Amino acid sequence: IKSGFTLLIITLSFICCNKSNDPATETEEQVFLSEIAKTWKSSVVMLDGVDVSKSFSGLVVTFSTDKTITVTNPLPPMWKESGSFNLQPNGSTFLIKRNDGLNINVVEATDQRLVLNFQYDPSAINGRVKSVVGNFTFEMIR
Repeated sequence: IKSGFTLLIITLSFICCNKSNDPATETEEQVFLSEIAKTWKSSVVMLDGVDVSKSFSGLVVTFSTDKTITVTNPLPPMWKESGSFNLQPNGSTFLIKRNDGLNINVVEATDQRLVLNFQYDPSAINGRVKSVVGNFTFEMIR
């Protein structure tokens, strides 16, 4: 009985003291960041309501918990090989503010799907005007 009681005390101590993994102690931003911190493949891309997915085939975007972005098959200047971002509260979700000035609305974030929307104007980001200007929606999957 003593060893059972000791085991119970040790188990309770571990549960009570191990609160760093308790989701209740995470901020909304941390929870959101863990939802998007994955590798996402471009599935459907719309430009002003027109399907332009073929132009983005092979695009893979990885958001990391250290707030960096890594892109496989980048399409600069819209999707550079790497960068960083901050999060800003935006209603029930967050706005991804990339270090190059692009603000990305997160329309949906689930375990298997990420939908991003932004108004792209390359002249506002880096002065290049040869890229297409418009409202882009990226549906990304895992």
